[in-house]
Parts: sequence; C-alpha cells; structure tokens
Amino acid sequence: MAEKRPEVEFGIGAFWVEQRYVLTKTTRHQYLQITIAIPFNFALPLTA
Repeated sequence: MAEKRPEVEFGIGAFWVEQRYVLTKTTRHQYLQITIAIPFNFALPLTA
C-alpha cells in the first residue's frame, strides 16, 4: 500500500488535534477520541 499515507494522516491529524486541543481545552478523554477520529476522517478522502 501507499507508504506515505500513515505519515500524512498522522501529520494532518496531529496538527488538527493540537489546534483543537488548544482552542477547546478538552479533557484527556476527549483529546484521545479526537486523536483517534481525525486521522480516520482524513484517511477516507485521501484513499477514495
């Protein structure tokens, strides 16, 4: 499969999570949920 995909997903996801975490000051539980959700949300459009 595409080797660069995980890096791209993690890079974008990490950036989004960091920004959202700073803006909303979410709890650790919400932070983990966002961390898991964001990369998958970006994975679908990238691979479609």
